[in-house]
Formats: sequence, C-alpha cells, structure tokens
Amino acid sequence: DVRREFYQFAVIFIQVAKRTRTPAEILTNQKLESLHRQIGSLQERLNRLPTLEGMRTEPDGQTLASASKDCNVKLWNVSTGKCLKTLLGHTRRVWSVTFSPDGQTLISSSGDYTIRVWNIKTGRCLKILSGHTNFVRSVSFNFSPNSQILASGSDDHTVKLWDVTSGECLKTLQGYSNEIYSVAFSSQGMVLASGHEDNTVRVWDCNTGECLQTLQGHVSLIWSVAFSHYSRVLASGANDDKVKLWDVNTGQCINTLLANKKAVFSTTFSCDGRTLAIGTEDYAVELWDVSTGKLLKSWQEHSRFVSSVAFSSQGMILASSSEDETIRLWDVNNAQCLKTLRGHIGSVNSVTFSPDGYTLASGGQDQTIKLWDVQIGECLKTWQGHTGFIKSVAFSPQGNILASGSADKTVKLWDISTGKCLNSLQGHTSSVESVAFSADAKTLASGSRDGTIKLWDIKTGECLKTLRSPRPYEGMKITGVAGLTETEKTSLKALGAVD
Repeated sequence: DVRREFYQFAVIFIQVAKRTRTPAEILTNQKLESLHRQIGSLQERLNRLPTLEGMRTEPDGQTLASASKDCNVKLWNVSTGKCLKTLLGHTRRVWSVTFSPDGQTLISSSGDYTIRVWNIKTGRCLKILSGHTNFVRSVSFNFSPNSQILASGSDDHTVKLWDVTSGECLKTLQGYSNEIYSVAFSSQGMVLASGHEDNTVRVWDCNTGECLQTLQGHVSLIWSVAFSHYSRVLASGANDDKVKLWDVNTGQCINTLLANKKAVFSTTFSCDGRTLAIGTEDYAVELWDVSTGKLLKSWQEHSRFVSSVAFSSQGMILASSSEDETIRLWDVNNAQCLKTLRGHIGSVNSVTFSPDGYTLASGGQDQTIKLWDVQIGECLKTWQGHTGFIKSVAFSPQGNILASGSADKTVKLWDISTGKCLNSLQGHTSSVESVAFSADAKTLASGSRDGTIKLWDIKTGECLKTLRSPRPYEGMKITGVAGLTETEKTSLKALGAVD
C-alpha cells in the first residue's frame, strides 16, 4: 500500500534511544488492547472515548495523549486516569499525536490538513503548520535530544519536514499514487466513470480501454461518481466538500453544489434524474435539485458519517447507510424516516436496492452482506465469505446476481435466490472500493485502491481488460540502465517503467 509506505517513511529517521525516551509507536487496533492492559486504571475512561485514532505517552511516562474522531486531543494522567486537558482547535478528526523529545509540547495532525503545536502546561495552540493538501495521517519527531525537526505524512502523497520552532517547511518529499474509490457505468453503452485519488474524474470507453475525458475541478480526492438515468449528467462527490455536475458530452462542469464544508462520500440520482441525493461526513443526507442547484431537504439523524445513499427504482424511498451501524429508509416526499435497520456490527459501507425495489442489500465492516425486506424492515439473509470489510455491493440489472467488493482484494458474485457464491474474482492487489454492472449485465467493473479498474466477464469470471490512468514513468524502458539498485528498479516499475 503506497500510502502506508509513505507514513512509515515519515518516521524512518527516528533514532531509537533508551526505552524511557522512546516515543510510543503508532497504534494498531491490536496494540490498543496491549496498551489498555498496561495502563490499567485508564481502561474504563479510554473505552468511553469517541473512537480513538492514536495515542502517545510523554517521555516521562506520566502523561498520555489521545487523538479522536471528535476533533479533540485529550491529555490524561496515567496514574490517576484523570483527564488533565482537552485541546480544541481542529475541525476534523485527529489522526495522530506525538510529544516533543523534551515533553514540553505536543503535536497533532488532522483531517483538516493542518498540524498543530500545543503547549502541554497551558493547553494553548502555539502554531498551526499548513501546507498539506489532504489528510495529515502521521507526525513524528526526530527523537534526538532537543530536536525540533518534525516529519508529517499525508494523503497528498508527500512527506514534509518541519522546523517546529519557526513553523517553516524545510523539505517536501514527493510520492505518487492514484487509488480509485468509485466506478459507475453509463446506461448508454460501455461508458464508465471513475473517481480518483488525484482529484480527477475519468470517463472511459470500455470497449477500447481508452480514457475519453479527464474532468478536473475538484481539489481533493473523489469519493463517489454517479450517472443520471439518461447519462446526460455525471455527478462527482469529493473530499473538498463539493459535488460537481458535469455535462457528459462536453466534459464541462455545469454546476457546483456546496456540502456545508464536509466531505461528500456518496452520490446518487433519482430515476427521473431531477434529484441528487448525497451522504456527507457531517452525518447528513441531503436532496438537491439538479436543474437549479438548490438544497431541497437535509436529514441529520445518523450519528456518524453517511457512507452510502441509494434510491429505490420508483424514487419514493431513499436508503442511507452509516458508520453508526445503521441503515435508514426515508420517505422522499414526506421527508420522514420510515425505518431504521439494525444488524450490522460496525460501519455499514454500502447499500443498493434490487431493481424491483422490494429488497435492499447492504455490506459492512463486519464482513457480511445482508438482504433486507424493505416493506417490513426485516433481515432476510446474511451471507459470509469475504475476509475483509465489504466496501461496495451492486445488483445486476435483472436482480438475480449481487456483486460485492471487499478490502480482501476480491470481488464475489452471489446468486440471490440460493445465497451461493457463484464466483470469486481475483486480480486486484489492494482493496476493492467499488463495483458496478453494465446495463446489459454482461460486464462488471471493479475499482481498487491499487489504481486499476478491472472489467470482468460475468459468465466466465475472466478479466477482460485492466484500465489504468498514466503513471509518471509509464512505458519508460529501464532495461540495461546502469547504476540502478533493485530498490530503485522496483520503485520505477511501480511508477510505470518497463524492465
């Protein structure tokens, strides 16, 4: 995973000193359990914190800092379990915290693209380091005495080195990645749209594999793409808090909708193409008038971000899924929540209606797929088979097959009537974020964080084509080039070079 490599690279230069002078490491979920055992008296308090993203202990071992999705940083006394201070200022979830070597300051990084420097004693924010253009996932000091050099790793594919005293960015180390988060087929033939990590939307001819258009205008990664029913308009929802509506024929942006300064994770058109529904980071489900660009309705009954939205075929019911473990069914005309469906453990990542509108499929963090009766709100079936989070589910146009894409890097095809897994499609090298059927139900597209879109033959399970946007060194021949190490060759090939 390119992103993980860059986060790890951000801390490569740390020199490991004595155990009492070593910063706490970035914590995985498994390591959190070990830490809880060590600090004992803090167990109950930590369990009540909003989902923790990371923790650090002060060099003297007496103070613990925690980062959370609630945008706050908290300082805790390890011995007593008392919360000493709550540091306020970030406007999105805090991903990482680290103490300075002398224990006098704390650094926090956030989804608001900034790094904050805090005075431990007063709780005052001393500096805000700006320069990244996406989530700042990791921060770490060069852990030598009195060091003021900080490294930060971000989703913008850069590692930055900072002088904490002056706030100056000393160096930017550039990387490359172009993960794909969403794919959608047009109803008019084999045209596919994809949403990319490099802030672009691409439109593809699936017969030739040619990229027809690259739509630019967003300033952050694209979470979602959706065609209107007649494929005249394409919507894209992005991490820059905007939805853009594009004329499919010309590639021109015809309108920009502002989503209250929060990322847009999902977009879907009503069957008549007049209404666009979106799901956002600030727990909202919104309906927009496509022709006027006006907000029609907004619901905020979810308690976590809204991961997916889907209209029924008749357009009377809208389904929304959320990180709060629920699915809600909304009456579009009366603006009422009809039902709340519960059963998944963890985030519900994707929902889709069957073509007849009577069944809803959902995929979640618990690695299960559930089928729901829309009228009575009951779970009809639960399917298991994936070994990672379910990221996307889609019904075939006839409604007899369900496709699922997973973090386990596979796509599975399921028989709706029997629940049998018909095929497991393998070939991606990273999480499959999105799946979509062609209108003729012969082809399935899958978009992955490995930067590729794969087109699959539904009957045979064969991969027909692999689509990839050009990489920085695409096609460059390095055969026989002297002086390249194996590591350098591997890196160049990952960026498109050919050996």
